[in-house]
Amino acid sequence: METIGQQNIIQELRQLNDNLTLWLTESSDGQTFEVLTIKPNKDYQTLLDRLLKNEILPLVNQDIDGIQKVIRVDFDTVNKLHYIVYQHNENLQPIYNPTIKALKSLLTGLDHLKKQNRFGFVISDETIITNQSEASLRFVGLFELFKQQNLLNKKFLAPELLENTRPSFQSDIYSVFVCFAEILKTNNDETLKEIFAKSLSAKRTSRFAKYSEIIEELDKVKVSANSIHKSGQTAIKVVVKRGSRNLFADTK
Repeated sequence: METIGQQNIIQELRQLNDNLTLWLTESSDGQTFEVLTIKPNKDYQTLLDRLLKNEILPLVNQDIDGIQKVIRVDFDTVNKLHYIVYQHNENLQPIYNPTIKALKSLLTGLDHLKKQNRFGFVISDETIITNQSEASLRFVGLFELFKQQNLLNKKFLAPELLENTRPSFQSDIYSVFVCFAEILKTNNDETLKEIFAKSLSAKRTSRFAKYSEIIEELDKVKVSANSIHKSGQTAIKVVVKRGSRNLFADTK
């Protein structure tokens, strides 16, 4: 297979299983995209058609912070494949050395979707891509398909989902904070620890009730020089000569 729709295939990024594959592609004008192909299958066709129509198509060309942009949804009649074209951001990589700023970026996007009554996402260390200041979530709207295909990583699922209950936005909160738990290794802020403890509560109703509440609490967290250094950013130490310290003294 050389093309998907009007896109030229550059390489296969990941084969999720026999039915779903993620590709890196290039358009005729040189732009790169990520394309998820899905084979038609009678076992899930009704489900897939519903998800493409109700969950994916409404997101086409929406710019939402923290969410990978959907460019197009279509069917390749030559290769007989459904496909979803996503924006490709080469500045984002699989989650590594996560930061509070990137966490807030993702939570902002999830909050936006929650206001559209959209929640229950595929959240894991393979669907979140980040850099030091932003994050992006892949495959929004495909939770039910991933579940049907046994592609959900149980390590990142909230306890209630392991009991086969329907996902809620609080299930998403739990999964996000599992993915960003590495932050605690470089930041001992007590407020931050409390945020993680509440977000990772085993009981769903003990978690935060709104994304805005989490973001407000994260704004209170102090970022230590140690955490900045370990996250790859430059830490600056200001040294003031003893004789000059009176310049900074309170003159009241």
